[in-house]
Amino acid sequence: INISNLYTSIFRAFEKMELDLAIAVVRAVLFLPAAAWALFNHFGLIPVFNIFLVSNILSLSAAKLIFLRQMGWPEWDIDLGFCRDQLAQTVPLWLSQLLGIAYLKLAPLLLFRMKGEAAVGLYNAGFIVVDGFWILAACFISAIFPIISHLSTVSLSEAKKEYLSGLRISFLASLPAGACIIFYALPIVRVIYGEKFIEIVPLFRFLTVAAILVVLDTNNALTLIGIGRQGILPFINASGLLLNLMLTIFFIFKFGYTGPAYALIASESLVVLLGSMALKKYLVRGHS
Repeated sequence: INISNLYTSIFRAFEKMELDLAIAVVRAVLFLPAAAWALFNHFGLIPVFNIFLVSNILSLSAAKLIFLRQMGWPEWDIDLGFCRDQLAQTVPLWLSQLLGIAYLKLAPLLLFRMKGEAAVGLYNAGFIVVDGFWILAACFISAIFPIISHLSTVSLSEAKKEYLSGLRISFLASLPAGACIIFYALPIVRVIYGEKFIEIVPLFRFLTVAAILVVLDTNNALTLIGIGRQGILPFINASGLLLNLMLTIFFIFKFGYTGPAYALIASESLVVLLGSMALKKYLVRGHS
């Protein structure tokens, strides 16, 4: 997957979104029908994993062939100066990614230690709404990311317009969707999980609020990367992680498996606020 993502990142950098889409379609067509067939026939998770592995190998092969057709064979060369420069620029990216995933995925570990595996199962069942919004937001923002990155080198005012347009679209899409999920949480949970999981309906609603904040956070984070201000992201995500850690422990003691949802809303609110303040400084006002 990581090697395949390398190729798709190159496609995005050259604004060849149709090539990125082609790889995603190949992967989905190869994996989803076969995996669904294996699950419905009760073959278990190991065959599904094998299908996943094969589909990703084939999609990687497709990405490689498209890359070679579009750009030809790469020439291998060792450039230590370039490597040092790239390492300095990318350290904030992987560090912020690590911290961001940590505070989003911290709750199951704490729940397991404090409340047991049943609480983890209930929380993860509700967290699907956050993952869904997160993936959709990342897909949308990734599509406009190269445009913002390009415009930031030409005109910050144009990059600002693109950011605000993306933010409005993200908000106007996620807010009604989130409202529908909150309003129809009971039938949604009943359809997806059945009557045994009806108790997670309040959790599902609170995590939907957190999911909307995740959409805004994703928009801010990728925009900061696009304008070359990724250095501030580790500090923003570290603040979110610290707040999330403290509040999650407190709320688990007080509210059980629904507690992490309150903590996630608070920490995501802080991250969105800090990201918006950074963008106001670097993008809206154009500070160096």
